[in-house]
Amino acid sequence: MATNGADGHGGPQNRTARRMEKSATGIGLRDWCFGASLLVKDCTEELEPDSVALQRMLEAIYSAAVVLNDDNWRRFNELVWDRVHCQDHEVHGALFAKVEPTWRALLTTPRGGSTCVFLHIGTEPPSSPLCNLLTKLGWFGVIIGPVPPEPGNEDLVQHVQLDPGHERDRDEFIALLSPSGGKVPKPSQFLLAFVNCVFNPMDPDPDSDEEFLVFGQPKDEPATGQDDAGAEQEIANNVPSRYTPSWERAKFVTTPPVEKRMLSTASGFGKLGVTREPDVRKRLRTLNMSLSVALQRLKQGGSLVILWPALPCHPVMFFITASLRPLFGRVHVVANEGIKTFESYILCANFNQKKAQDNTPGEGGSAIRSFFGSAYRRPALDDVLLWTLGQSAEAEEALFGAGGASSSKTYDDLWELYAQKYKELAADLDIDVTKVKAAREKKQRAKRETDEAKLEKPEKLEKSGKTAKAKTKADGSRKASDKTSGSSDSKDAGAKAKAKSRPEGKAKAKSRLQAPAQQAPPRPEGAAGAADGAEGAEGADGSPSAAAVGAEVPSEESRVAEALANAAKEELRQLNRTKKKREQALRISRSAPTLACSLGAVPGGGGAPDRWRMAEQYAMIGFGHLVAQKSVDVRKFYRKRDDVGVSLAGDGVTASPDSPTGPVPMPLGGTTIPNWNGP
Repeated sequence: MATNGADGHGGPQNRTARRMEKSATGIGLRDWCFGASLLVKDCTEELEPDSVALQRMLEAIYSAAVVLNDDNWRRFNELVWDRVHCQDHEVHGALFAKVEPTWRALLTTPRGGSTCVFLHIGTEPPSSPLCNLLTKLGWFGVIIGPVPPEPGNEDLVQHVQLDPGHERDRDEFIALLSPSGGKVPKPSQFLLAFVNCVFNPMDPDPDSDEEFLVFGQPKDEPATGQDDAGAEQEIANNVPSRYTPSWERAKFVTTPPVEKRMLSTASGFGKLGVTREPDVRKRLRTLNMSLSVALQRLKQGGSLVILWPALPCHPVMFFITASLRPLFGRVHVVANEGIKTFESYILCANFNQKKAQDNTPGEGGSAIRSFFGSAYRRPALDDVLLWTLGQSAEAEEALFGAGGASSSKTYDDLWELYAQKYKELAADLDIDVTKVKAAREKKQRAKRETDEAKLEKPEKLEKSGKTAKAKTKADGSRKASDKTSGSSDSKDAGAKAKAKSRPEGKAKAKSRLQAPAQQAPPRPEGAAGAADGAEGAEGADGSPSAAAVGAEVPSEESRVAEALANAAKEELRQLNRTKKKREQALRISRSAPTLACSLGAVPGGGGAPDRWRMAEQYAMIGFGHLVAQKSVDVRKFYRKRDDVGVSLAGDGVTASPDSPTGPVPMPLGGTTIPNWNGP
């Protein structure tokens, strides 16, 4: 997955190349679970040319590395291991029933009256949705793990506190493999088994006594880190405990994993293998113990469900599925759709117990049993490189059933699904909150400015119209005052009119009514506009109007102002009239077709049809013309007629088929309809 060139320091292509290089796997996602980045890189490089589904999955990851910023890319890497056991009811119900034909019958076995017990072993107990699903169907359960299950099913589920990754409990797990059964003597075999090994990069480094038993330490001492006070303190500090279930980890605020855990191991295999850290050896030890006990205690025809917490293209996963295929009728590799959960599952159905106990070299389960009991599984010796296949066997397992050649769900199906999941997750994270917020605020600001501009223009027009109206009233009062210049009553009326039009001038109008009447000197006829403009300004600054100080010579500015006021008033009137017309207009759409559309007068149809010709061809349309012209007595109900085009005698209408112009409609009186010219 190399980049094509670079666009400068810090550019998108350089950033993508750095992300691919930092992952050490070459695909963008780190192998934090097993620390075998070189093995993953070699495996994907060998398989990518032969698998289109793998190419699509890697392309989806690469596309996410290109488009996501640093915070979202970090979150992208975290969510693929943080979202685990989020949809257990859907996965163990509808999903497994869809891919495996016998799953539904297996879950409903207790309804037949038999006692069915499931075995659950791993680092975490079953989630509440899974426990409720099984117990409501009549199942009993035995849970082996370091953490007890959630309360609610204590009478149906038995908990055995053993840690498959701790060296202190190794002898107890070996006893579980014996015929006596160890701490779980009954039942000796289980029809359904779950291996739930959930790993998290935020887990603390294991203590030294988890890998090497300290000399002189009693075996019945509780495992280090399981005291309640320490766990409560970790929860109080908002830090997930090492025994916090995976579905509860999402409630905590976590920091990115320690960088030393993510270092590349691509420095060659050498004689020491690829495993350097004790936490990786603990995970291998957990897988070894859990798988060996589940296979040993599984019943003939039973099913095994294995949760896979690492990358869906990991070589260790190929090794496990290839080792289990000879022992089961079908082995599926599946995952749930969507981005709510990201764990993978290995679903094995129809266990062949006889073949698993066959000791023939190269046949049956002797190879896998020898591997689980090998001395290399001892502490400080196990290595991820030992959990891998050869090149040809690995390619054969990864491409098993490609192209729909198998009834089992294959890796091609799994990779196609993960390609879609990675695309959806990248699209979900690509919606940057800050960008969305800035864009939303910008859009709202632009809309607000547009609305303010729309509101401001009518207000200005309305204000201008009021000003022009006031000027018109003042002009009328002025003319009346000029005509009756010798009468004080007209002055009183003008003062009252101005007092009504301008409330703020009531005091001045009252003083003028009480003062002795004074005759205003005559003024030129053209001075009215200037005086009106002056009167219109009165009340705003408190200065007396032109009527009080006498006539003034009109100016060019006054005439321009009056013309602008009149134009604004007319524009406001036109705007109100247009708006009213638009509100009353009927919008024709396909939901309200016109009669012309029903008759074929659609755009491009050549215009309206000839109604006379249609009346000649269709008697019903001719009758419609009669009804439209009120030439017939239309009744509310009509009796059924066999042939309306031949005889309408029941309505007093007769047809004349021998007429050269076609049937001539006749009214009830028998006379020709006036103004009927025919076609």
